[in-house]
Amino acid sequence: MTKQHYTVYRVADESGEVLALPAVDPEEAAHAYVDGGSYAEEPRTYWIRCVVWEENCPQYPTRHVLVPVHPDPPPDTFEDGWEYIDVRGSGGGVLLTYRQGPWLKYVNTWDYCRQTGEQGLESIEYRYAPEED
Repeated sequence: MTKQHYTVYRVADESGEVLALPAVDPEEAAHAYVDGGSYAEEPRTYWIRCVVWEENCPQYPTRHVLVPVHPDPPPDTFEDGWEYIDVRGSGGGVLLTYRQGPWLKYVNTWDYCRQTGEQGLESIEYRYAPEED
């Protein structure tokens, strides 16, 4: 069994709040920062740009990490209940469409962050779209 080494990282987002978080790497620290925060509920994924640096090592380079904030699934849906209905090409990835009751779920495997322009990110979006009789 390998023992994991934790480092204390300082993490901040655009709000300016800085937290010291123990983590294995900068990505884990950034995810812990976002998971502990309260961000706006949106119907589609958006990204929080975190700045991460090692607390006791000023020569350690500052890292910028994008952390996705995925929307909560709609009420009265469950994880295994989505029925695959379509796939289309989207940039370097695909746009998958699923249905569950009156809800559509889109999974884009080649989305981009509107703040930074970084591409190749995965996003989720939910839309209410009752089927017409």
